[in-house]
Amino acid sequence: MKRVEDFDSQVYLVNTGWTGGSGGTNGRGNRFPIPVTRAIVTAITEGRLRHCATKHLSMLNLDIPTQIDGVDSSYLDPKGNWSDPDEYDAKAKALAELFIANIENFAPSEKILAAGPQL
Repeated sequence: MKRVEDFDSQVYLVNTGWTGGSGGTNGRGNRFPIPVTRAIVTAITEGRLRHCATKHLSMLNLDIPTQIDGVDSSYLDPKGNWSDPDEYDAKAKALAELFIANIENFAPSEKILAAGPQL
C-alpha cells in the first residue's frame, strides 16, 4: 500500500476468465474474449480509465467502468451477462467470502481490509 500511495499507482482487476456464468455451467458461461481483454489492458496502460465513469459493485467493493472505447459495454457489467441475476449474486457472495477468508491469513491493515469485499 505504501508504494501504491507514494507513486499514486492505480490498481486494476481485469477479467480474463469467464463471463455470463461459471465455466462449464451447462454451457451458460463463456470465455472472456482475448481482444476485449487486450482493449481493456490498452485503455489501462494509456490512462484512459483513470477518470472514467464507473459503477460500484458493492459486494465485491469494486468500481467498474461503464464505457471503454472499443469494448462492447455488455462485457463491463458482470451481473448483466448472467441469465439468472440471483445465481450471479450467490456466486459473487461466495467469491467475496473466499477473498475475506483468505486475506485473514495475511493479517492486513484495516485500510487493506476496507478496500476488499464487504458483505
